[in-house]
Amino acid sequence: MYNDFTSYPETQLKNGNILYINTYWTNFFSIEDAVPSLILEEFGLYNVFIEKLELHYPSYRGLKYFTFDRQLKIIKDVYECERDPQDLKLFEQGLSIFRNSRYVYEYNIQTNKFIKKGALRSIGYGNSFRKLIPLSNGKVAICMPKTVEIYDPETGNLDLIELSLKPTSLEFISKTKDEKLVYVVRNIKYNNNNNKENTIFKIIYIDLENKKVQISNKEHIFGWYTDQSRAELDLGDGRYIFGLYIHKQTEINPWYDSRPKYKAVYLIDFNKDEIKYLGTLKLPRFRGSCVRLDDKKIMFVGGADSDWRYSKPVLNAEILDIETGESVITQKNNVSAFGPELYKLKDGRILIRTSGGLKLYVPKNWKKEK
Repeated sequence: MYNDFTSYPETQLKNGNILYINTYWTNFFSIEDAVPSLILEEFGLYNVFIEKLELHYPSYRGLKYFTFDRQLKIIKDVYECERDPQDLKLFEQGLSIFRNSRYVYEYNIQTNKFIKKGALRSIGYGNSFRKLIPLSNGKVAICMPKTVEIYDPETGNLDLIELSLKPTSLEFISKTKDEKLVYVVRNIKYNNNNNKENTIFKIIYIDLENKKVQISNKEHIFGWYTDQSRAELDLGDGRYIFGLYIHKQTEINPWYDSRPKYKAVYLIDFNKDEIKYLGTLKLPRFRGSCVRLDDKKIMFVGGADSDWRYSKPVLNAEILDIETGESVITQKNNVSAFGPELYKLKDGRILIRTSGGLKLYVPKNWKKEK
């Protein structure tokens, strides 16, 4: 329930410190009113507490549905009635962690200490943290679905921008060359049989200087794909590579193995509001990752050959030339992981982080599969 976020080395500030955010959340949403109940659950106190609650306040059985402050009062009243200082101490410890979690910190590498800075105002009520975007003026944009908070390291202050967007699915966050923030949101189109048919992307531009939000009129249409199927890569110049594990549904079986599937790769150019099809990988790759080898080549690694329960790991990497759309399958490299983290080092080697640990690979040694 406690999660830490940074984007080092991108978020290393001009003063040498690293921007760091610690947030309290459950699943994908930080729901502030539910926090007192969640703290009880975190410390294994919830079921016992509910039994105590029913003895003293039987009408308050639905504790989770009360407001934050009301839950606090009920919990403290019950513990005082039960004269149970140990459980109350544990609860207050969890509450302290939560209250200290909604802050921006700077981590000083030299002293190995965290310095608490400004308080985030917009985490909560479904507005969970998503991404840190460093800006050329030294500030950092803390991006969430409903808000952006701009952190200024010189003053320690945060400037809030409310986006007022309709509830939707947020896919990517990036920025253009002129440093407008870009949100790509997704909607699903259904066919007459109420099956998912297409995915529609729209691009939203956020002018940080003037605090203006502009929603593009263009709609970019794709086939339907599962949420965990993307392999994505921010090129850092207002362009974004992403690969979708596309499903073409049939009326006979709209969910599993009868669907043809393929990994299509696209390039979003936020500077032009364009999405360009680059090519299709030879190997279907569900939940793989990608890394940039050079200006022309993107390497895809990891994942499985389908989203079915009997899927097999994809042990070959595949290198796509984004200019020609042609790809080459390498010999097996035994990176069998869903969504491995890939980092290109200065010497050209690729550091791959999976649940099994860290591995170093030299892509130039990966020969083309015969």
